Amino acid sequence: MRNRLFIAVAMSLVFAIAALAQTSRGTVSGTVVDSTGAVIPNANVTLQSAAIGVERTTTTNSEGNYRFDAVDLGTYSVTIKASGFGEVTNTNVEVKANQTSEVGATMTPAGQNVTVDVSAEAGALLQTEAPVRGGNIETRRITELPFAGRNPVALALTLPGVSSNRYGFGVGTFSVNGSRGRSNNFLIDGTENNDISVAGQAFQITNPDAIQEVSVQTSNYDAEFGRAGGAVVNVITKPGTKDFHGTLSYLLDSTRDDALTNTQALDTASVASRHGHPPAGTDQYFSGTLGGPVLLPRFGEGGSPWGYKGKNRTFFFAAYQEERQLSSGSFSRTVPSAGGEATLRSLFPVGANPRVYL
Repeated sequence: MRNRLFIAVAMSLVFAIAALAQTSRGTVSGTVVDSTGAVIPNANVTLQSAAIGVERTTTTNSEGNYRFDAVDLGTYSVTIKASGFGEVTNTNVEVKANQTSEVGATMTPAGQNVTVDVSAEAGALLQTEAPVRGGNIETRRITELPFAGRNPVALALTLPGVSSNRYGFGVGTFSVNGSRGRSNNFLIDGTENNDISVAGQAFQITNPDAIQEVSVQTSNYDAEFGRAGGAVVNVITKPGTKDFHGTLSYLLDSTRDDALTNTQALDTASVASRHGHPPAGTDQYFSGTLGGPVLLPRFGEGGSPWGYKGKNRTFFFAAYQEERQLSSGSFSRTVPSAGGEATLRSLFPVGANPRVYL
């Protein structure tokens, strides 16, 4: 009985984790036809990851359609084979979170193999395969666009229907389609990341090199997300791949080029006002990432004792960031004059009030 209970709980956790993970994945689908437009059933379709080499296969149905669900993010190739037709390969197929990549194929008679570079074609600006609306902020924009606080979630403000939440509380709150900042649902790799005490994100990933994509769904999203009526914001971290890869970065921010605040500008006697810039200070970020395959010993197999045992199965990815701040400031104190001190002593003689010291 105890063993059965353990197995039941373990299976429940497995299925629960699998269900959560789907929120950070995409879909690849398409229709296979011949040169006359007639559908081709029972065609073999292979989806291969360029990052880790994993393959998935399926066949087209009676209407010539195929579909791969719960596909990890990244670049893929789709190879289609059918009896009597030449092989068709679509390369550089980008899979994004909560979106469907439509990869169809027109097959020609046998002997004429075709390779299509999907990235060279103009991608659809409107997602027509699903009713969800929003956008995906990919790696290039995360690493190249400037945004405050090093939190890529701030780039959600570049999407339609998203505006700043003027009097919002919490970290990373914004208004979507007129809703409150509290109405947003924040996730990390499909796991809840909401600050339940105020609003916004409970935890921020401020190392942009560690993030692969930020998926922002603003309306018509699936019931699996639930919880809130605002946006669903999913921060998806980078995975390991079959090749070693990494980044190193350094950021220096100095107050030397900052503008004076209103208070500093009005206080003409302050050091900041006299010098024309805030007090000296720096903010430095040291960060790096590293990912790749896990090297395991393969003793007894000949050759080098180290290599890819269980190749394309085990990978790692790690990220590190350190922030160092150096700041300076000045404070002014107001003390009574000799006449003011005499007045205070007349009102509060020495020893009359233990909380008054002059």
